[in-house]
Amino acid sequence: MEGGAKDIDSSKIEIPNAPIPAVEGVKVVWEFNREKFVKDASMDVYNKDGVKCNMGLKWTWSPAKATQMLLYTKKLTLSDLGDFVAHAQSEVETELKALDKVDHKHSVNLKGDDWQFGMAYDHLQKSKKVGVKASY
Repeated sequence: MEGGAKDIDSSKIEIPNAPIPAVEGVKVVWEFNREKFVKDASMDVYNKDGVKCNMGLKWTWSPAKATQMLLYTKKLTLSDLGDFVAHAQSEVETELKALDKVDHKHSVNLKGDDWQFGMAYDHLQKSKKVGVKASY
């Protein structure tokens, strides 16, 4: 390019609260680089009295690979449980042209002041994995 200008390698636009009635709490992100385009939206579905639930949807298009991926996430936090906090997370990902091929990831984590316990289960197309972790 002339005049010392550079090509744009990537860009990201983030709107922390969508300016649309009824979805004011939705965070929206658009980003791209030379290999993919991403649209991401997430929001707190519930956030009251120590209980927080967040849901998100992410679409990724990779033109070079001719793939479109869809990722759905759900996160739950319970912080009003006395001496500990509980976190649960679930992710489901699929390629749009092969909806029967779905990857699942699920985890639960309990955390106290000086201890932690967690379990995770991944059911992926190529493998299945279960993990347990405890520390004090």
